[in-house]
Amino acid sequence: MVKMWTSNEGFDIETLKHALNADVRALFIVLEALCASGYVHKRLDRYIISEQARSLFLERGEDYVGGSLPHFLDIMEAWLKLPVIIKGAKPDRSERDVAAFMNAMASRPDKVVEEAVENWLL
Repeated sequence: MVKMWTSNEGFDIETLKHALNADVRALFIVLEALCASGYVHKRLDRYIISEQARSLFLERGEDYVGGSLPHFLDIMEAWLKLPVIIKGAKPDRSERDVAAFMNAMASRPDKVVEEAVENWLL
């Protein structure tokens, strides 16, 4: 699927439906939301990934965040548990997704890693 998005030709919803094995209604809603956010452009009946989205969501993009998304969701889940933790509940540390964390760290763009190291050494 990612290879589909590397071209500039765009795809109609039927092609995407089959490639993703997706529900047309759900796919339409997500694609329209991505259009409204500027991540996808719609020309006639075809959806085309924007340059902004290429940089963020395609591997080797300058600002690639795709590998970090599962870890980000883990972090958000932990934040959602904060109200009960404040009341005294102990966090369940056995639920850590080490693989998601490691993938997030390994998928950071080189530029981000280099900047972090340079700033840390200052």
